[in-house]
Amino acid sequence: MVRNLRMSGIGLIGDLPWGTHLCSFYQTKQDLLNMIIPYFKAGLESNEFCVWVVSDPLNEQKAMEVAQSAIPNFAYYLASGQMEIVPYTKWYYRNGELYLSNLISEWTQITEKAISRGFDGLRGAGYCAWVEQKDWESFIEYEAAVNNMIGQLPAILLCYFDLLRSKGSDVIDVVNSHQFALVNRNSEWEMIETFQHKMTEQALRDSEEKFRVLSETAACGFCIIENDKITYANLAAEKVTGYSRDELLNMTFWELIHPEHRQFYKKGATVGNNAEKQEVKIITRESQVKWDILSFGSVVIKGKQVVLGTFYDITERKIAEEITQQQLYRVQKMEV
Repeated sequence: MVRNLRMSGIGLIGDLPWGTHLCSFYQTKQDLLNMIIPYFKAGLESNEFCVWVVSDPLNEQKAMEVAQSAIPNFAYYLASGQMEIVPYTKWYYRNGELYLSNLISEWTQITEKAISRGFDGLRGAGYCAWVEQKDWESFIEYEAAVNNMIGQLPAILLCYFDLLRSKGSDVIDVVNSHQFALVNRNSEWEMIETFQHKMTEQALRDSEEKFRVLSETAACGFCIIENDKITYANLAAEKVTGYSRDELLNMTFWELIHPEHRQFYKKGATVGNNAEKQEVKIITRESQVKWDILSFGSVVIKGKQVVLGTFYDITERKIAEEITQQQLYRVQKMEV
């Protein structure tokens, strides 16, 4: 099963899956720029909606100037609304009051709006050293809630802190409320992965391996469908349809369905609820008509909702049923 990986722009960590929540601790302004500019450049070039929440020493004006000079076509991204640079006072505060609890649901709304505008997902980053000690506990609770929620979203969020201004206990709090951390010491970046994230990643790898073994040994066809496009097909799907896996990955699923039954596919695969099993006709690569039992289920894979379609060839059974019915008809006719 393919995990939806995105270019991070940060050499140390490479590609990241949707649903990533990371933090970083920098020492100098240049260290910060060497990380944050490639991070946003990669997101903009990958058709992601980007939000940069800023504060001194890199305020809104300075961030705009740096990005303009370092990211090609930045003026276009800004003018088209793909990139927003927002001061922390307008993001984390409303009417002078800290606004954290409602921000959690707002991340979901912002991501959904980005998708509706045609973007692949959301990429965000924010400077968080402005938090006062009296608000620290609430802020860490907010970060932990975001960490628990983000796995359901096509989003990547990065929080960055000034290492020289951070207490040891604060660093521990921040790392524990993120999946992993990047720490810059003496101009060298290091990665710290939390135990919880390691366990989650291992569980995900185990789950993906189980799915792979199950799907590749199953007698029925498996297809993962995203926006009607087939993004995964198992060996049985090749055998049933006659198409190679590469051919299937360049098709929409409805192309396999016989015109008489495409309405079932469109109804069953585009709604959020699971569809009941149906007997439908499909068309193979050789234009042969086959009968299949077809069902769809809506599942979330790495924060992205997709459709899992399963189908099983029942052509021989349908032929046998037809022969039996013909024989029964002849017998009934003779009796009359």
